[in-house]
Amino acid sequence: MAEKKYLSLEGLQEYDALLKEKIAENSETSVLSAKEYTDSIASGKADISHSHTITDVSGLQVALDEKDAAIEEAMTAASNQDAVVLSEAQMYAKIYTDTVAAEKADKTHSHAIADVSGLQEALSQKTQVQIITWGVDD
Repeated sequence: MAEKKYLSLEGLQEYDALLKEKIAENSETSVLSAKEYTDSIASGKADISHSHTITDVSGLQVALDEKDAAIEEAMTAASNQDAVVLSEAQMYAKIYTDTVAAEKADKTHSHAIADVSGLQEALSQKTQVQIITWGVDD
């Protein structure tokens, strides 16, 4: 059986002070490490409230240019004698329709083999079939 050891009140107080010191050191180190980690992650992030230039938004300049062109086209058409003058709502509806239509293909259309990703490779990998006819010679 192990021998029991007792600390004096003074030894207990010293031990308690040492423990508190170690805990404080570790806490300070842990808090410092956590802060450094958090700061390093935060440095790579943008503030929740921030702004961008037009070039930071993919496709925005092209979309704005297309809208400008459509508005210019509508204004030119409106200046013609036989042109129909569109209301603002009609003009925006036309711009929207033209924009959506420009992103679509006609329902009836075709593609070359090269337009279909992987088709030529798939066709090339197919084994060639030889046609054999059976029957009476001519």
